Amino acid sequence: MVPLTRAVALLTLYPLLLRAQTPPQEVAIHSHPYAPPSMVLHAESNLVEVGLTVRDRNGQSVAGLQASDFEVLDNGVPQTITAFSELRREGHPSATPAAPRFVTFFFDDLHMGVPGATMFTLPEVKQAARAFATQFLKPGDRMSIATTSGLGVLDFTDDAKRFAEASDRLNSRGHLSQSVAEYQADVVTTLDSLGMAAKRLSEAPGTRVLVFVSAGFVAQFFPGRRGRSPAYFNVESQVNDVIDAAVHGSVAIHVIDAKGLPIGSGWRLNQPLQEVAERTGGHFFQNSNDLVGSMELAAHPQVGYSLAFTQAKRDGKFHTLKIRFTSKRADSLEFRPGYISRKDDDARAAPATHSTMDKAVFSKQNSQDVPFAVALQAVQLKEGVVRVSVFVTVDVNPLQFATSHGRHMQQLVLLTALLDRNGGFVTGVESTMDLALTDSTLASFQKDGLRTVAKLDAAPGLYQVRTVVREGMKGSLGASAAMVELRAK
Repeated sequence: MVPLTRAVALLTLYPLLLRAQTPPQEVAIHSHPYAPPSMVLHAESNLVEVGLTVRDRNGQSVAGLQASDFEVLDNGVPQTITAFSELRREGHPSATPAAPRFVTFFFDDLHMGVPGATMFTLPEVKQAARAFATQFLKPGDRMSIATTSGLGVLDFTDDAKRFAEASDRLNSRGHLSQSVAEYQADVVTTLDSLGMAAKRLSEAPGTRVLVFVSAGFVAQFFPGRRGRSPAYFNVESQVNDVIDAAVHGSVAIHVIDAKGLPIGSGWRLNQPLQEVAERTGGHFFQNSNDLVGSMELAAHPQVGYSLAFTQAKRDGKFHTLKIRFTSKRADSLEFRPGYISRKDDDARAAPATHSTMDKAVFSKQNSQDVPFAVALQAVQLKEGVVRVSVFVTVDVNPLQFATSHGRHMQQLVLLTALLDRNGGFVTGVESTMDLALTDSTLASFQKDGLRTVAKLDAAPGLYQVRTVVREGMKGSLGASAAMVELRAK
């Protein structure tokens, strides 16, 4: 066994040995109005649609390809492409318009931005993000910001000014770790936060892209010769958790290497970055000084393709997808590596919900997988308008928390909706609570519960209040329903 001092000395050669200096806000809440996806019928279609991007060696998207250029395999079985179209962000008038895009920029503020350690300092990354927002934000885009530290986050917006201002508030949150345990904790925090961002993005009703900006980190460290000593630490399981969350949520993760043009060998830092990109259908942008260009190529490939094939049978299981060229090409392919097949008996008419939370809102079933209690209070605001306050107390004791430097990290998403007596949607609000709790605050919440309130306005009448809570570590859900009569005075 190599002494700890030597292990620490080896790790400090890398610029990514960072940890938070500024204590993050313990509870950060972001709320916005909730609207469910449109109500449609799901009766007959066995069609599986797959988005596809082809890139050349410079990361530029490739146009002009046909269905005959590709072969699709579902669980290893070749499929017949029954529909194919080229998608363009802008330009050719006959091109099929691209679907709405939801793009989350995840800035790894624990593992980049140290002057002298990487090609780019964090101010340069911020400047690039501002330039991207000013020059390249397109109509219909919804952009959000997430960070490893949980600070400087921004909910989805189509406002370029808000995105640019939020980018300006990003700061480096780290310094050199003093031990291998600290270093490993930082890497786990990064991966846990990235996984939560992927799960949240998976709820978006459109094309989902996660742009991960990082200088990289080591996923495995061997203090002795490889093969003769066990890994001093190994976070490959956490890397796989991120990939699974992205794949099952149809989220492509594009990774931008914040080190820029390499000064020395950085393959160990890049290995987990490249793995995340390739296994989620994304692209790894590296060896480039053009941060703005990389952000634009990641968020907005100018040309893409949509292809579809017909499932032989819907079995409710996860299917692996493979797309390859029918002839040899040097270009690379980006596509989601799998999908979940709906069961045949689930093909009845239902709300076209894009997430488990949407489904839970319109379900008649309650769940205590995330335990919480609800209390209601109604007050007339003005003639014809009554406000119901929905007080939610979450029992945090069963929840799993990620820990880093004395903080307990979790994310709760609360969705509160008002339904009429026929189950029709009236109004709703969605709130995201990012938690970075000290020991004392966690102990207080474990004793008294974590409390929050949602306020909904409606006309007088009889309603059902539907409350859904999802936790971010495992994706568990709690759901409850309560009837309320809003009366005019």
